[in-house]
Amino acid sequence: MTETIRETIKQTRPFDSVKTELVLTLMRTTDRVQEAANRSIVAAGLSGAQYNVLRILRGCPPGLQTHEVCGRMVARAPNITRLVDKLEKKGLLTRSRSRKDRRVVTLRITRAGLRLLETLETPIRTATHQATAGLDDGETARLLVLLNRLRAPLEGRVNDGKPAVPRTGTAGATTPEHHSSTGRGRLPVEGEPSS
Repeated sequence: MTETIRETIKQTRPFDSVKTELVLTLMRTTDRVQEAANRSIVAAGLSGAQYNVLRILRGCPPGLQTHEVCGRMVARAPNITRLVDKLEKKGLLTRSRSRKDRRVVTLRITRAGLRLLETLETPIRTATHQATAGLDDGETARLLVLLNRLRAPLEGRVNDGKPAVPRTGTAGATTPEHHSSTGRGRLPVEGEPSS
C-alpha cells in the first residue's frame, strides 16, 4: 500500500482536514518531482527558473519582453532581472532595446542557449518519466484534469497580486497567510507553532 503524507512525515495526529492533507501532499510531491527533474538542469549550471526562461524564449524566436516572459513562467521568479542578467552573462540570451521606445527591452535566446536546451532534452524527458512512474497513462490524465481544476481559480488572484486562497469562515481552513508570495508562509505540521 502507498505511504500517506502523514506516515512519510511521521505525524501522529490526524490533519485538521483532508484539504490540509492534500495541500501538504502536493507540496511534498512537488518538491520530490522538482528534485528529480532538476538534476540534469543543475548539472548543466542552470536553475529551474533559468531553464524555464530559455524554454519560453525558444518557443518565441522573435523574442519577448521581460514582463511577457514572467507571465509564462511555470513558477513565479521573484527577481527576473537578476535571472536574465545571469543568462546573458552565460551567453544564453540577448537583450536588445527598441529604437522607438528605449524602455522596451526584448529578450532572445542565443544559439548557445538553443544548443544547451537540445542537450538537456533527453535527460529531462527521462527524468520526467521516472518522476511520474508511479502512475499509468489513465491515472496521469485524470490527475492532470484534477490539478487543472484545483489551479484554475488560483491563477487570476495570484497574477493580480491578491491572495491565492481566499479567507473562509470555517475553523481550521486555509488562509492567505499560509500562502505568502515570499515563500516564507506554509502550512504548519505537528510540533511547529502555527504562528
